[in-house]
Amino acid sequence: DAIVALWKDGLCERLDLEPLTRAALDRLVIEALGGPVDGQFQHLLWSRTLGNVLFARELLAAAVEGGTLVARSGIWTLTGPFTAPPRLRELIAGRLLGVRPDERTALDLLALGEPLPVDVLLEIVGEQTLESLEERGLLVLDGSARADARLSHPLLADVLLDALGPIRRRRLLRDLVTAVSARPLPVDVGDRVVRWRIDAGLDVSAGELLTTARRYVLVDAPLAESLARRAMDAEGGDSPAAI
Repeated sequence: DAIVALWKDGLCERLDLEPLTRAALDRLVIEALGGPVDGQFQHLLWSRTLGNVLFARELLAAAVEGGTLVARSGIWTLTGPFTAPPRLRELIAGRLLGVRPDERTALDLLALGEPLPVDVLLEIVGEQTLESLEERGLLVLDGSARADARLSHPLLADVLLDALGPIRRRRLLRDLVTAVSARPLPVDVGDRVVRWRIDAGLDVSAGELLTTARRYVLVDAPLAESLARRAMDAEGGDSPAAI
């Protein structure tokens, strides 16, 4: 309140800093580090911050201070986990203060499975809950013909998942599986349902595992191998080479 009063009374100037474009963020990171930066890290930083300068600064500082972002052969390269530091997580968690239980359920569902079709969320938590989250700036629609819902910022998912216990996680995943099982699904959602069923402790056939593994081969090779090994185990085999 005291800080707000300063600019309202004209004693200081308020400057709203809008999110940077991808190109501007890339330039800023290069200037901050004083040298060229690996393109994969630049993409990762953009996808995690969406141009938010405060988030970018905290993530970048934590990576350098933690020794996971290092200069190799003159290029800054990520060599370890890229996670938000505690001070940034606390800042983001502040946006969740006052969230009602039904709203928290919707947010947890999105953290586990975003993007989610709006009709799936409506079935589980109801329209008023989604309207309230949209008004608070915690939920956004992606503008697709399918009307998918997402969290308003990628780092919100980190904070929500940190606080999600294993029992609640399994229950919410089962709720997701139940809500989507009675409707036709696009391929991308169907693949995610297989992963939800695995994480929820539900049965998944070897055929479903292999089909999903094949689609992830070029997108997420470690996940594809994990799914293929599960399929081989289910069939009594000993190699994921079938994919």
